[in-house]
Amino acid sequence: MFNYVRSERKKYGFDQKELGHLIGKSSNARVSRLESGHTKPDFREVVVLELLFDQHISQIFPELYRKETNNLLMRLNDWERHLEDYLVDHSAAQKLNRVRQVRRDIAAQDIETE
Repeated sequence: MFNYVRSERKKYGFDQKELGHLIGKSSNARVSRLESGHTKPDFREVVVLELLFDQHISQIFPELYRKETNNLLMRLNDWERHLEDYLVDHSAAQKLNRVRQVRRDIAAQDIETE
């Protein structure tokens, strides 16, 4: 999984062990696995990397962000069809409106989808 962890780390002058410490790991092994794309970041790592590098997750892990966005779009499509089929009350209408808004928001971000 392609990402910019290595280039961002080097841009700010951190070595792997230093970045490992900052993300809460005792060695550089986790940083190495993140940089090589062999592992996905956990929530804490996402937050720390966004703060350290002053970059949104979509910029640090563009491939992962695109993949998860596409997965969400598929689930939103399924849920929208379900809600349309069973639109019986105000709550369902609110959910349907929210699903449609999220889809519009994603489209407005101009994320390249596969």
